[in-house]
Amino acid sequence: MDNKDRLMQIGELAKVSVTDEFKASVRTIPWKQLYGMRNRIVHGYSGVNMNIVWDTIQEDLPLLKAEIEKYI
Repeated sequence: MDNKDRLMQIGELAKVSVTDEFKASVRTIPWKQLYGMRNRIVHGYSGVNMNIVWDTIQEDLPLLKAEIEKYI
């Protein structure tokens, strides 16, 4: 599984595996952006800018991981 696939999986899980109540209570995680990124990658809306994907992996995923770990 490559990094793009992992981003798709994160977005999918954010959409279907996390309850709406939890998402409403945790406002520090950008839920809509997570599955928005997934949709862009899966459907190729307006092409997929790999620079944005790379920046997300390098900059945003460590922050997301740290935030999620607070609730695990």
